[in-house]
Amino acid sequence: MCWIIHSALQGSVDKKQMGRLKEQLDLLNGKHECRIALGTKHDLKMALISDNWDYRVTKGCCDCDSDIGRGAADAPEVVDFAALIAEVCALPAAKRLSFCKTWAGERNRREIDVKLSETDLPRLLADLEPNTLYTLFCKS
Repeated sequence: MCWIIHSALQGSVDKKQMGRLKEQLDLLNGKHECRIALGTKHDLKMALISDNWDYRVTKGCCDCDSDIGRGAADAPEVVDFAALIAEVCALPAAKRLSFCKTWAGERNRREIDVKLSETDLPRLLADLEPNTLYTLFCKS
């Protein structure tokens, strides 16, 4: 089995906003492959169980070598992903971003809600607990 990172952005983000987001992702993908799909927390939960690739943060076969969840808040992958999440949450229609690192095909065991304004995002990503679904509220 492998660790897989999934994410879903909830909000009525329009195609132009997603286009700008895609440009940012393309720049980031030069260093680390990263994707964020529009969807709800429920969509994400179903993706965890079915290992739906539409909600995978990366396109690789697994995320076992990811720095996310390994305790190093200054790791380049963690810093870049935190910056991307901050940009995504700054989109006017973005409401919340859910993400989870879990074993392929397994359900999350816990859920934690976090306000972006009250968290150190790189530290959160570095200390990400496996099998925990995080919902990050973009606006206070």
